[in-house]
Amino acid sequence: MIKTPQPITYSMTDEEIEYLSKQALEISQCPVRSRGRTYEECFSASRAGAILEFALVHQGATKNPKEFDPLDRDSYAWDVIWDNGQTEVKRKNFLSNDNTKWYSYDDPVYVKTFLKNLDIVEHFIVGDYKVLEPNVFAVEWMLVTKVGKYFKNYMQKSLYNSGQMYYNHYNDKNCQYLR
Repeated sequence: MIKTPQPITYSMTDEEIEYLSKQALEISQCPVRSRGRTYEECFSASRAGAILEFALVHQGATKNPKEFDPLDRDSYAWDVIWDNGQTEVKRKNFLSNDNTKWYSYDDPVYVKTFLKNLDIVEHFIVGDYKVLEPNVFAVEWMLVTKVGKYFKNYMQKSLYNSGQMYYNHYNDKNCQYLR
């Protein structure tokens, strides 16, 4: 069993905000990575993912220490080391919709990098957060699982929402569903 992350309320440190600002600047200055987005748009998108990553760091995880290098997938294929495993962290807006039971996504670009690098990602964690104040976040977790060679089998097309994919955690024996 993978160590279960706990719900947490925290504020980003100055160092974390500086890290996030630098990351957003690097993304916004690269035509491929920015996809035409401004610095502010890149900062907002990066912040949404970083809130969950830093919530894990505040519980003992280690942020991926490598500088982004497009030739080194180990520098971008996973977010943190959690419970001794390279871990991808994703957000699912379940706190605003209590009926959400699945991790799903409409845009394959959102998970493309993750799915292409399953051989070096060991854990997958899905969480969500509420912004309580400008720099205060209440984070909760939906699921945590081991990523193995059969993980892709659990990513399926939705029968109900055309074009949407979802992770079938009910079929994944490694999944710890936390909701």
